[in-house]
Amino acid sequence: MDCTRRSSSSASTCLPPYNSTTSRIKVSAERKNAILVPQKAVQELQGTQSVLTVGPENKVLARSVVTGERVDERWVIQQGLQPGDRVIVEGVQKARPGAVVNPRPYHPPSPKPGTANGA
Repeated sequence: MDCTRRSSSSASTCLPPYNSTTSRIKVSAERKNAILVPQKAVQELQGTQSVLTVGPENKVLARSVVTGERVDERWVIQQGLQPGDRVIVEGVQKARPGAVVNPRPYHPPSPKPGTANGA
């Protein structure tokens, strides 16, 4: 049995074999020059995350990425993108690597009143 001790009491919590728990811990660390992309731009297939970018001559390129923590509705990209890379956010389902696209700037929706950023 895997037993863990709760910090709020002296009681132990035991998990039967092959059971596990998942915890999300918010880490508040300032990152300079972090690359953030909207969550909807990141695709996941069989444990591999990727984004579509606009390359030379406006051709779509697929890029594997490694995401870090989530910040509001965005992912911190730890590997796979460089500053200045143009990530496709809208129309991801229609874009295909090698296709030529007409990119337009992405304008995120305004925060809703009562949310973390829309206080």
